[in-house]
This record gives sequence, C-alpha cells and structure tokens, in this order.
Amino acid sequence: VMKNKYGFSFKQASPKDVLKNNNVPILFIHGEKDETVKLYNVYELYNATKGYKELCIIKDAGHGRSIRKDRQKYIEAVNNFINKINIGATS
Repeated sequence: VMKNKYGFSFKQASPKDVLKNNNVPILFIHGEKDETVKLYNVYELYNATKGYKELCIIKDAGHGRSIRKDRQKYIEAVNNFINKINIGATS
C-alpha cells in the first residue's frame, strides 16, 4: 500500500536520515523490553536528531506498553518536556 500510494516502502524509509535535519523538539519514550522495536533503535534515533530532545526509558515495558507499565513516569516525562519547550518558546 505504501509503495503504491506514496512511492516508497517501509523498508526504504529512514527515520534517522529525516532526524538529521530535525529542528522540532522530540520526546522519545521507549519500553526497555520492547521486542518489536529494539532498545538500541531509540538510542540511534535520539543520537541522530539535531533538535532539542529528551529520552525516557520505561523499565520492563514492552512495545506500546510504556504508559501501562509506569503511568506516573510517562506522564511526568511528557509534562516536564512540554513545560521545558513552552518555557523555551516564551524566552
């Protein structure tokens, strides 16, 4: 579907290449035990981006389960990130 609709496949997409030119703040939240997207992948993406970034690893969380595993840490990470980028926007 992607190939027909957009002219490229998921295998051809490279988030790391896109992030090299990123200037938008990004909060990366990743489950420590994610077997779908390995933990090392989030570090690659984090290191690739040149914009403001933060990283939150949720202990023992699998793929898409970070908020369920540690809701408090997840929400705190999001709130702290939003507060930091809002402060930066008004300075």
